[in-house]
Amino acid sequence: MREVIFHYFRIFVYVGLSFFIALTTSYIFNKQYKRFITSKFKIVLLVLGTSFLLVAGIGKLGWHSEITTWTGSQAEKWNDNIFCILSYLGSFFVFLDICLSFFQDKDKK
Repeated sequence: MREVIFHYFRIFVYVGLSFFIALTTSYIFNKQYKRFITSKFKIVLLVLGTSFLLVAGIGKLGWHSEITTWTGSQAEKWNDNIFCILSYLGSFFVFLDICLSFFQDKDKK
């Protein structure tokens, strides 16, 4: 039970870290590269982030893990690593889109 709670706490920290990095990146983009932040760019970020999250989720659902030792097989490790990378990148891109929108709305006022 302790491992499950630690796992979700770790994921919570990763999501928070991803949001903080996206917030910092969007602040820097808004100050230095404002002319590149268009509505098309934000749509690309949103579609890219959502696509990564969907691929990670659907890929994880479609994987029937093997019953092996505690460490898992090489294929299970690859599956977990790919899932984590796609999930983190997807959440970062979605958070970046949200934060860029926030800073642009703040500048308009």
